[in-house]
Amino acid sequence: MAQLSGALTHEGIAARYDALVTSVEPADVLDLSAVEAIDSAAVALLLDIRRRHGRPLQLTGVPERLHQLIACFGAEDLLTGKPSC
Repeated sequence: MAQLSGALTHEGIAARYDALVTSVEPADVLDLSAVEAIDSAAVALLLDIRRRHGRPLQLTGVPERLHQLIACFGAEDLLTGKPSC
């Protein structure tokens, strides 16, 4: 299981983007329970990780704010494999 932590915000991701994207192996479950702050950059990061893996991500410990942003962007099926409707 891979874990992302800290601030997944524009500022928090910018300096460590490549490391974040490459730290997740294709078969990994991605634990987000240690994430302290979220904004739309987190959705972009997760979508990029998903694109590189070629399949939906298995997420656990997802903060409520991230659920809201994923729904706002209509990305539920891209990230979780479950249709939004």
